[in-house]
Amino acid sequence: MKPPGNETGKQEVVSSEVSQSVKIFTEKDAAFRIHHADGAWGMLNSVGNIQLSFFVEHIPMPSAVIFRKDAEGRMSIANMADVTVAHDDIDPEKLVLVRNYQSAIVMSLPAAKQVAVVLANFIDMAEVQIREKNE
Repeated sequence: MKPPGNETGKQEVVSSEVSQSVKIFTEKDAAFRIHHADGAWGMLNSVGNIQLSFFVEHIPMPSAVIFRKDAEGRMSIANMADVTVAHDDIDPEKLVLVRNYQSAIVMSLPAAKQVAVVLANFIDMAEVQIREKNE
């Protein structure tokens, strides 16, 4: 939806009073997506823009899953003891996590400051909500 405007092409007469409000129309782009993020990696580029790359953290996907067959020769999924998960090249003595980077946002310094204010406000509200829920 486009904001209403002067469709006639004629000059509009504007009040000499300065408006006390600004109406901003919002819309979602066709490429709009929602991503879960467990964290972010940040960097500063050579012209001073800030890039935040958001990731989801998880254990590695198995390289293979092996199912035993039951007495009828069908894949047995009734008991997880019948399933073998293979992780090639992973030391079972060490915890291994994958950080899957899903998207990055590049912001100018003023945009990053505005985002920091928004985040700080929502962090404060979330902390109050959690505290009230736990009381």
